[in-house]
Amino acid sequence: GDEDWECLKYLRRLKKTAQNYNGDVTLVFGNHEALNVLGDMRFVSEKAMFATARDYVDHEIQSLQEAEKLRIHAFRPGGPGALLLADLCGDSPVAKIIGDTLFCHGGLHLSTLDNHHDLNDDDYVNKLSTLNSQAKDWLLGCAPHPTALAPSGRSPVWSRVYSNPAGSEPSIRSCNEARDTLNALGGLKYMVVGHTPQLATGINHCCSGVIYRIDTGASAFYGGKREALEFRPDQPQPRILSPTVRFDFF
Repeated sequence: GDEDWECLKYLRRLKKTAQNYNGDVTLVFGNHEALNVLGDMRFVSEKAMFATARDYVDHEIQSLQEAEKLRIHAFRPGGPGALLLADLCGDSPVAKIIGDTLFCHGGLHLSTLDNHHDLNDDDYVNKLSTLNSQAKDWLLGCAPHPTALAPSGRSPVWSRVYSNPAGSEPSIRSCNEARDTLNALGGLKYMVVGHTPQLATGINHCCSGVIYRIDTGASAFYGGKREALEFRPDQPQPRILSPTVRFDFF
C-alpha cells in the first residue's frame, strides 16, 4: 500500500517500546519483502516510492524514476531497507517457531527443506535454522539469495498450498503434509500462514484446526476485516480477536 514504508518504521518503534517492557514485535518474511530486496518494485505504489526516497536525500525528487532508483538502493541486500527488515525479522525471517506454533508467510513444506542443496542435515529443526540464517545473511548483504526463497509453489514465501482456496479446506494430501511438517519440527501443534487473503471469512482454520490462515486483506486496497489471532498460555486454543468498531493504527 501507499504507507508500507511508514508501517515498517512504525513497527520498528513498536518493537523498541515492547522490548522496554520485556516484550517484542517480530515479523516473518513474505513474498513482497523478497521482491523489494530483489529490486522488483512492480507492486510498490508511487506514493510509497517517494516516501522511501525522501528519507535518504536532502533535495526534491524530480521524477518517479528517480524515486524508484532510490527505493531499489534502499532495499538492496545490506541497504537500510533490507537492514530494517532484518532487524524486524530477527534470527528467523523465513519461518519462526514460538512455543508449539510455526509462523510462515506462505507455508513450510518438508520437500523444500529436503531439496535445498545447502541443507545437508537429517534434523529438520536444524535445516530450518540453516535456511533462516541464510535468509538473514542475504538481507544483511553477506550471502546470495537462498534458492529456497525463489518463486515456486513450494517456497515458504510463495506457497498457497495451505491457504488456498480461501475460506475452504485444502486437499487431504495438503493437510497431511502440514501435519508431517509440524511433526518433523518437534511435534508442533499449529501452523499460521498468510499470503492468500481470506476476504469472505476473515481469519479461519482448516485441516481440523492445524492450520490458521490470518491474511484478512485488512489493507485499504482490499478492505478486508481487521482481526488478530491471539495465543495465550491459559487458553486451550488460539482465539480470533475482532474489533466491534472501526479504529485506526496510524
